[in-house]
Amino acid sequence: MRCKQKIEAWSEEEDDYVTQICGDMGRMLNNVSESAEDLETTMGRVSTAFERAWEAYSEERKPSHHRKKWWNEDCKKAYQEMGENGGPRNKEMRNKMRKTLRIARRQYFDKQIHSMASDRKRPWDLMPWTRERKMPAVEAILDSEGNSCNNEEKLFETLHNTYNAADNREVEEFEEREWVKFSVQEFHDVLKNCAKNTAPGPDHVSWRLWKQFATDDTVCQFVTKIANACFDTGYWPQHFKQSISVIIPKPGKSSYDKAKSFRPIVLLNKMGKLIEKMIARRLQFESIEAGVIHPCQTGGILQRSVEDAAVALTHHVHTAWAKKKVTSVLAFDVAQFFPSLNHNVLSKIFKHFGFSASVVSFFSDYLVGRKTQYFIDNITSPLFDSNVGVGQGSALSPILSALYIAPCFHLLDKWVKDEEDRIHFPLISFLSFVDNGLLVATGDCRMDTHDTLKEVYAQMTSIFKDYGLVMEHTKTELFNFADSARNKYSPNPSINLGVAPFTRESPCIPKDVWRYLGIMFDRNLTFRDHVKFYSTKLVSAVRCMKSLGNSNRGLTPKQKRLLYILCIQPIATFGLRCWYKPGTRAFKTNIKMLCLTHNQGARWITGAFKTSPMGAMSAVAGLMPLHLQLKKLFERSVIRINTLHPNHPVLSLLERRKAKGSILHPNALERKSKTIRNVIKSPLDSVIDNPSSEIFDPLSEHIKPGHRLVDRHPDKVKFVLMPKNRKDRDEYHSNLNLAPVREPNTLHLFTAGVKHKFDPSVPLPHRTHSHIALVTVFKGQAITSKTRAAGRRVNDETIVVWSTFLALIKAHKKLQKGLPISKVILYTTSQLIVKNLMSTNSKPLGSQLSIAVSLAFDAIATDFPEVNIEVRGFNKSWATAPGTYTEDSGMLQPLAQISGDRKDVYRALSFFPSICLISLH
Repeated sequence: MRCKQKIEAWSEEEDDYVTQICGDMGRMLNNVSESAEDLETTMGRVSTAFERAWEAYSEERKPSHHRKKWWNEDCKKAYQEMGENGGPRNKEMRNKMRKTLRIARRQYFDKQIHSMASDRKRPWDLMPWTRERKMPAVEAILDSEGNSCNNEEKLFETLHNTYNAADNREVEEFEEREWVKFSVQEFHDVLKNCAKNTAPGPDHVSWRLWKQFATDDTVCQFVTKIANACFDTGYWPQHFKQSISVIIPKPGKSSYDKAKSFRPIVLLNKMGKLIEKMIARRLQFESIEAGVIHPCQTGGILQRSVEDAAVALTHHVHTAWAKKKVTSVLAFDVAQFFPSLNHNVLSKIFKHFGFSASVVSFFSDYLVGRKTQYFIDNITSPLFDSNVGVGQGSALSPILSALYIAPCFHLLDKWVKDEEDRIHFPLISFLSFVDNGLLVATGDCRMDTHDTLKEVYAQMTSIFKDYGLVMEHTKTELFNFADSARNKYSPNPSINLGVAPFTRESPCIPKDVWRYLGIMFDRNLTFRDHVKFYSTKLVSAVRCMKSLGNSNRGLTPKQKRLLYILCIQPIATFGLRCWYKPGTRAFKTNIKMLCLTHNQGARWITGAFKTSPMGAMSAVAGLMPLHLQLKKLFERSVIRINTLHPNHPVLSLLERRKAKGSILHPNALERKSKTIRNVIKSPLDSVIDNPSSEIFDPLSEHIKPGHRLVDRHPDKVKFVLMPKNRKDRDEYHSNLNLAPVREPNTLHLFTAGVKHKFDPSVPLPHRTHSHIALVTVFKGQAITSKTRAAGRRVNDETIVVWSTFLALIKAHKKLQKGLPISKVILYTTSQLIVKNLMSTNSKPLGSQLSIAVSLAFDAIATDFPEVNIEVRGFNKSWATAPGTYTEDSGMLQPLAQISGDRKDVYRALSFFPSICLISLH
């Protein structure tokens, strides 16, 4: 049996391990230089430091005969007693042993459930316990000639040959763009989003340990410096190029005797993977902003999801029905897409799309000289050269694969629009989700649509071949939508693609129900099969969740409710945007099927009987009525459209005023009256009537990584946290009250807001405005006191944003007057909101409020570099204490009186970035 090295979590050994690693990195901080040789030497020392610390503090765990974690001393004692009294043949001893094992298992798993649900507060980690435990694949893998791989050498050779193959092609050059250096804030933003429960890489380090490393500032600076040195030198250290490819079976395969039935998942060294995440985040923004990614591409790309592709397809079909035309689609797949990307082609694509010379130089080295070990069935292979492909598991694989396949769709788009190569009935649309493509054709009859699909499919195959990609024809699927929404018996002919296996003798036969990206399409777009599939699946899942708790033990009702809302409802409502349209066919049927899942969940949460009334049971369980829950989710999806970036595939199907400058598709809803839209019944129809007027710019220069205020001026704004201890907090607030007197050359900006409660029955125009207040203090005197109306229906974040923006505008104007100000101090009741606004991390990205506050901070930092900015928090109860202003009491008490004075209310401020710039300059 193989022994495993391990460091126990949260142990003293782990603390010593973290301390040693942080110390080693801190000592190597000044050794990072701009030469490839020194960078390789430094990373060699890092690798040695990790190995030395791992060997010093890890312990060898030898697996015993009884390897179950629930096995305890009582089980051991009962086992020995049974052996001394006749063994399993003794019925009394055998029953006693079974009882002991049952009690031990129950105690262990009850403790684990309590630990995950109550102590860690992560009940969703228990969901894998409820899933089916599939047997591992035991078939012998066959090589390319059909012979069994009966030894390790032949097995790994077959796997390696399957996951490595591609060709070459010349690519033109485009204009070059600038690449700025990484900042420490980017390091923190990326690490914050890393899950703690992922598998460690070859360096044995998990994300949980890296988050402990990041508490040391020298470690953050060291990693950032390494990342910048990699681009300065155009070199990716060999330490990061070694990986382990874990071979796992693809789900749902009928046979596992071929290597293509398995998927290689790459495990990388965590520091290299962290830098890759920083690079991927940059590439996402730059690729979308520059128009590198084709509008048809979804999946693995910022703000482009599976449902976006499904909604676009549904819209095209409904539009065709309104024009009395028919629609056919052809879905195709690329064979071994991720492992087959040619590195030379990818390097030229970077140059073709105008990336900086440092980026091209970096990826020219990043993609070559890589080595990997294959791991399957507890067997590890020797090192293999891996000069093609991007591993699934690398943070760069989604964006690199999208960049690789983008020229193919640009070429197809150009071919379709070319007059010389124009086909008789032009292609209406084509979509792509990573390596899964879809061709959509609309015509007067099936013959026209099939001829179109056949010709475009041949052209797509030719383009892929030029880029070293191979179309997997056996996975190609045809689907013919019905002639109309009500015609159930429309013709459903097959298609001859002219390539094996779909020829004249064995054409591609269309399906009656087609699964695309997890959504089940039927020919009439009722989505009954889709809702039935997921509701049936989740009813079974809820029944399996009974093993996690009942009315006597296990999860509490509150934890059950949380688990149901987080793990069941999102799956049940998947694809909701495609079919949620009250009044259409099958809408009520779909709601009734989802009610079965909802009722099962409420019954499991409350532990009620089957005969209990469902309405009361849902109320006791704390679940919103299903029809209201679906309405809320759909309305949120409609509002989400405002947050999308320009040239998004969904925006091109809307009206021009909603499209944010995107090129409109011929099937767009532009200049279509309400009557025509009622005939089309598009899932995007509700977006046109959306009254939301808030503007988002997710590609703004001020929120791009590397261009933000926190990236360019990381030490300009300092945050002073409020103490948690009550005694220290009282002293802290006392010092705040006297700060205007003790710091006379500092501009003090005290901000607060009051959110007024209102009666829901009162109409919105007659409700009272919430208010913001600002008191400006300089040299111990209040020189400004203002209140402003913040709006009738605003949240706490908006109130803080308005007050912060008003204060920063006032500070900039005072600085422009030439007052002897050495520091600007902003006092706020919510430092976290201000910090997120300044770093533009507030969701959704691109909010005008967030950009405006960032602009205000940036104006002070740029125009007055000698002035420091400090943000201090205070408790709102101190500002609302009764009393009047005196030199001893300070400024916090009268602040509440100013903000609560409804008589001193001015007009609401119009808030747009252009006005912000005019106000600041």
